[in-house]
Amino acid sequence: MKSPIKSFLLCSLIFLIANCRLQSSPHSNKSKKLDNIESVMLIGWDGSNRPVIQRLLLEKKLPNLAALIEAGSFVETEVKIDQTETKPQWSQILTGYTSKVHGVFTNLIYGPIPKGLTIFERLHDKFGHDIEFAFVSGKINNVSFRGPHEICVNCLFRLENKQNKKLPWGFISEKSQLNFAAETAPTRHGQKRIIAKRDGQPYYTLHQQGFVKYMINSLNEGDNVLKYTMSIIEPLTRNRFFAFIHFEEPDEQGHQFGEGTPEYIDGILKNDRRLGEIIAKLKELNRFNKTAIIVTTDHGFDTGKRSHMDSPHTFLVSTIKNLKKNSTPQDVAPTIYDIFGVDTDHFEIKLEGSSLIQ
Repeated sequence: MKSPIKSFLLCSLIFLIANCRLQSSPHSNKSKKLDNIESVMLIGWDGSNRPVIQRLLLEKKLPNLAALIEAGSFVETEVKIDQTETKPQWSQILTGYTSKVHGVFTNLIYGPIPKGLTIFERLHDKFGHDIEFAFVSGKINNVSFRGPHEICVNCLFRLENKQNKKLPWGFISEKSQLNFAAETAPTRHGQKRIIAKRDGQPYYTLHQQGFVKYMINSLNEGDNVLKYTMSIIEPLTRNRFFAFIHFEEPDEQGHQFGEGTPEYIDGILKNDRRLGEIIAKLKELNRFNKTAIIVTTDHGFDTGKRSHMDSPHTFLVSTIKNLKKNSTPQDVAPTIYDIFGVDTDHFEIKLEGSSLIQ
C-alpha cells in the first residue's frame, strides 16, 4: 500500500506535467518552428489577378516574389464572401471577419470597422508598447482612415472612355466641398445626384486611437509608398513590429487599360522590384530572418476587362514554409495571430477564418 506522502507527490507530478502540456497548447503559444520570428510585414498588391501572377512566375519575371516562394509558400486564395472590391476585402484581410461583422459591405456602403477588431488593435492589446505599427496605403479612399464625410453614390468617378481615368474630383467629397461635387459631378444617365452620409472610412476608428505610429494613406503610385516605407523601416524594425504596406498597383492600371495589358503587367513588375528593395533593406538591418513577410491581394481582375465585378482568384505568398495550399481572405488575420502567439480562443467574436500554419 502506497504511503500518503508518495501518493501526494505522484499526484503533484501528474498535475505539473498536465499543466505544462496545457500551457504549450498551440492555442496559447506560437509554433516552435516560428520561435525566431518576431515581426510581420503584410504587403498588398491591389487587384492582382492570380492567373497573371502565376504566368509571370512561370516566365521568371517576378524574381523577388519567386525567391519568397522558394523559401516559403505559395497559397491559392479565393474570395468566397462579399464583393470582390477593395474596401470589403482588405477589411476581411485585416480583421479575419466578413462584412456581417466588420460592416464594410462595398466600396460605397461602409462605415468604420468597429473598435477592437483589427489586427493592429489585437496585437496592441497583447504587446502594449512592446510593438511598433505601420499602416502605409497608396489608396486615397478605399484603404484609408478619413472621418465623417458625404458621398455621391450614383456619380461617375471614372471617365467612361478608352483609358477609364479617375475624374479630378473623385467620387467622395468632404462635407465642405459637397456643393461643388453635387453641382459638377456627372451621373451615368443624368439622374439627380444621390448624396449619402458616411461615418468614416474603414480605418477611421483605428486612426483615432493614435497608437499606430506610422499611419498614412493617399500616397497614390507605388514609388511614393516605397519611398515612405524605406524612410521608416529602420526605426520601425528596432522593435517587434507589424506593418501593412499597400500598393495601389496593378489595380489602377487595370481600371485604366484593362487586365492583362502591358500597363497592368508593368504595375505587377514594379511591385516585384519594390518588394526586392524592401527585402534588401530588411537584410541590411539584420531583420529579414526575424520577419515573416506575407504578400497578398484583395481581389483579382475580370479577364481582359477594366473591372473586377466577379474576380475571386487571389493569392498569398509568404516566407513561412508549408502553409496550407488553399485559403480565403479571412485566413490571413488568424495566420498573423498564430505567428505572434495570440490566443484567439478568448475573442468575443469568433474569427471566421483559420490559420494557414500547419
